[in-house]
Amino acid sequence: MDCQNCGAGLNQNDKFCHQCGQNIFESKRPFRLVISEFIGTVFGVDSRLWMTLKNIFVPARIVSEYMEGKRQRYLPPIRIFILSLILFLAVIFSTFDDTETFDGKEKYVRGHLEEQYDSIASNYEILTDSLCNQEFKEELFGNNKLDSTFNIDFFQTNLNEYKITNRDVYSLSGDSIISKYQISGIWDKFILKQYLKVTKHPKSVMKYGLINLFWALLIVILLVSLVMKILYLKQNRFLVEHFNFQLVMHGTAFLGMVLLVIINRIFDLPGISVFILNIMIGVFYLYSVKNYYKQGWGKTTLKSIITGISYFFALILVSLLVLIFSLAFF
Repeated sequence: MDCQNCGAGLNQNDKFCHQCGQNIFESKRPFRLVISEFIGTVFGVDSRLWMTLKNIFVPARIVSEYMEGKRQRYLPPIRIFILSLILFLAVIFSTFDDTETFDGKEKYVRGHLEEQYDSIASNYEILTDSLCNQEFKEELFGNNKLDSTFNIDFFQTNLNEYKITNRDVYSLSGDSIISKYQISGIWDKFILKQYLKVTKHPKSVMKYGLINLFWALLIVILLVSLVMKILYLKQNRFLVEHFNFQLVMHGTAFLGMVLLVIINRIFDLPGISVFILNIMIGVFYLYSVKNYYKQGWGKTTLKSIITGISYFFALILVSLLVLIFSLAFF
């Protein structure tokens, strides 16, 4: 018997070609066998996914068995982290509107309408300076005076000296503003353009920052893993063990937050419920750490506090770096 793909000689009991790796089967088969193979492919090859989901809230078991060499049972920790993060970001992005909150167009239109309102009011001798009229205008148009100066207080720049108006901020591009107000200096030009992007498109900036969350969290997880390596030095664990444990814990946390968001959307949970759930998450983390590292509650709690503090400072530091990066290259 020869391979139908490459022609290599095969033994009677071979299931795969040793030359090209093709699966050995008869091309002309009953349709029921095709359906059976399809179902087996979907639920067989991805059996690791179902096993992982089944034990996702027992992260200590997943990491322990994975590190013991039982790697065909579960998805790799890095894949658990990535998939759960993608799902989490998808849920978060679904809460964003397609339009921007700032909306320069909206503010420009509101300010323009206010000017037209004042023009009509003066033509018909309406008391435009009356308190009632001013309150009505603020309720209707907001505070969007187009000819007032737009305040730019960003990284201690001197852009306010140019007295850029709201009208130009709302209606002109960054290059047009630079040209109109003759703004000089590379730094001032750069800050102005980035500030306008952040002001006009805050949700896009937020999405860009959240996308960079992947790299930020990996750095934070690595730093925290180094701390845990020191805290559990006597256990002679490799750094990759702590790293994998943190990856799976983060994956579990992301999936937990996804469930929390969904439940909150359905039942509109009160604030006290969210507070209680946060406490439960903390207890769950302690239990998972204790279950994986096999130490008493006292040591587990103390080391978890140290780890938490380290995580907090690492997250702040890395988040600031990501924020600066996002603002600089958005």
